[in-house]
Amino acid sequence: YEAPAFGNPQNLASYTPPVYWYPHQGTEPQTGPTAGLQALTGGTFYHCSTNCYQSNLKGAYFFGDYGIGFIAALLPSSTAPPTTDPASGDPKGQVVPIYYGLTYAPIDMQVWNGKLYFLDLAAGSMDVLNYN
Repeated sequence: YEAPAFGNPQNLASYTPPVYWYPHQGTEPQTGPTAGLQALTGGTFYHCSTNCYQSNLKGAYFFGDYGIGFIAALLPSSTAPPTTDPASGDPKGQVVPIYYGLTYAPIDMQVWNGKLYFLDLAAGSMDVLNYN
């Protein structure tokens, strides 16, 4: 399911609530080429052995939001235990903002040599995230 976990509406035997979600209402861009849009894009898990970002990001899931133009990291539960969502009672992963200000969010991400590389749709280029 995409959205907050409010139980198992279809009574699926294999139902697992989402590990992370965030509200869309009121955060969509109101003007410009991404007006009204939101979509998680470009995700990848961060694993490295050299030239690494901060240690709490090892094992994190990096993702962007197409409409809002950011990169964030869903921290691994081993280093940042989930909090409890007050509305549903389900666990919700902890996320840290990494980079804001992109015209569009990245459409693909990969890790190489300890750095996160992403394709920037607006610029039509590949960029590297230099994060300290």
